[in-house]
Amino acid sequence: MDRGDEVTEIREATADDNDALIELERQSPLDLGDRTLVFDRSPNFFAHQEMQEHSRVLVAEEEGRLVAVVAGAWQDVMIDGQQRRLLYVHQGRTLPEYRRRHVATDLVIRNFLLAREEDVERPYWLISPDNSTSLASIRQIGVENWPVDGSIDGFDVTARRPPGGEVGALGSDDLPRVLELVNATHRGREMFLPYTMESLQRRLQQCGSYSWQQWRGYRSRQGVVAAAGMWDFNRSLKITERSKSGDSVHVSAPAFVLDYGYREGAEEAMVEVFFALMEAAAQAERNELSIALPVERRLHALMAGLPHSTTLFHILTPGIPTPKGIEGSVYLDPVYV
Repeated sequence: MDRGDEVTEIREATADDNDALIELERQSPLDLGDRTLVFDRSPNFFAHQEMQEHSRVLVAEEEGRLVAVVAGAWQDVMIDGQQRRLLYVHQGRTLPEYRRRHVATDLVIRNFLLAREEDVERPYWLISPDNSTSLASIRQIGVENWPVDGSIDGFDVTARRPPGGEVGALGSDDLPRVLELVNATHRGREMFLPYTMESLQRRLQQCGSYSWQQWRGYRSRQGVVAAAGMWDFNRSLKITERSKSGDSVHVSAPAFVLDYGYREGAEEAMVEVFFALMEAAAQAERNELSIALPVERRLHALMAGLPHSTTLFHILTPGIPTPKGIEGSVYLDPVYV
């Protein structure tokens, strides 16, 4: 790059950058209007990328100092009945003194150009409705968010109780049934690409902290009727939310339900599976268990009485029209949030 006051190098991050990236993110809180969020990814900044099949982290460096970072991960999704390959742009952070110098824009462009080598069509973003700065930068190029937001509900694990019924471990022999349940539960939702046996197996082999050991299922006389798997983010994520008035601080250490499915009419069984995973999350020293629940489904109503918070995301897909007649909740894969 040759812009006088711009950074001198954009490159791919390496494991040697781990500590510097953790510190960069700590020094670059997200501004959400009346509050800020500080992400602490110690001890492993790259824990998020370890669950993504096709990820890349690019950094901007000036005189040996990391001043900005943008991560990208491409995935295949279904939008309006068409399979598309998109680049999820996330973890964008720039030190305050380097903002408004096009550093983040350069990192996004470079990430997308590299992803184009894998036949990626377009980038996309998930942005908090309260993140006015990021939204303004995207809307400058004429992109508006979808009329329906994505959402993640984070449940307080201290509200857990012992699961009832026949909840227990699952294993590789349960793969065909789990595949059937997950696909049936989410089929037809925007952004959900149904699993195949091969793609679900790859998912369960992607990272050591997400395998059959992290799954629980509810068995009845009809077999497994509800199943879910939990990822503890390799115990490498804490989020501190501070109100700008100074009267509120909340620290969350989330785990995530990455995949789940249940037979129609077995919503109560799915709740019991969730309680079992809440216990597993607590044992992993996580204080929240997050899940993407469709608000229009009965399962959401059954769980709404538990202590939780909801995080909304505007969905922005430049160059890809909003799905026609979109109804219901958009599917969010927590690996790409």
